[in-house]
Amino acid sequence: MADTINFSWLYDLYEYGLTTENGNDYVAKVHINGSLSVSDIANSIAADRTDLRSDTIIMVLNLFKEKVMEQVCMGNIVNTGFCIMQPTITGVFAGKGASFSDSNKLKISIMPTSEFRTMLDDVEVEFSGNYNEIGGAYTTTVINENTKEEAGVITPGGMITITGNKIKCVNEDGSGFGQINLVNTETSAVTSITVYASNTPKSITCLVPTDLAAGQYTLQIVTYFSGNSKYLKSPRTIEHGGYLTVE
Repeated sequence: MADTINFSWLYDLYEYGLTTENGNDYVAKVHINGSLSVSDIANSIAADRTDLRSDTIIMVLNLFKEKVMEQVCMGNIVNTGFCIMQPTITGVFAGKGASFSDSNKLKISIMPTSEFRTMLDDVEVEFSGNYNEIGGAYTTTVINENTKEEAGVITPGGMITITGNKIKCVNEDGSGFGQINLVNTETSAVTSITVYASNTPKSITCLVPTDLAAGQYTLQIVTYFSGNSKYLKSPRTIEHGGYLTVE
């Protein structure tokens, strides 16, 4: 496949706000070209293999998906050929005889196979030339106020607290709440947070929209806050480093 398909990732550079001793560190963010569903994958396979119908491929893929999830939930490690899935339990147990509690969570560890990792050697990377200067602004944690956890799971209709530095969310004139967005990683749909309880440079407590659909999200703070008496001429976008999940 690598001989016939050109793999290329375009990336922007974002100022790395967590580095205190070096103000010239940046991290890369890859431009996402799109989001594919099972149907999209099936149609692509059918286009390459005209002897296979897309609806048949979808049926097989869905059967494969269900069987993989079933086997992992039974406590098995599953090698799909492109990734390895392993059941894990997170959190600390208080003592040798402690039972599973609310502080523990069932998780799935997903690792690419060696074949998948080898394909990365064929990916060419290109810098877009775009820099995102965040001026020392960054997020550190997103806490679910319902569970008081930082596990990355948020609840529609529940409160979350975002911590960090220079994250106060304001409009161009320093008023209001600015804009906090939750971007669905699969559909790219944007849901804005509009209700908040507190809004400071170090912490924002706000309400997750009640109609937020299940899925995985990226949190973005769009603000004109600069940390001094003057506000930014153009808004700064601060993107949280981890994904948030609605189950």
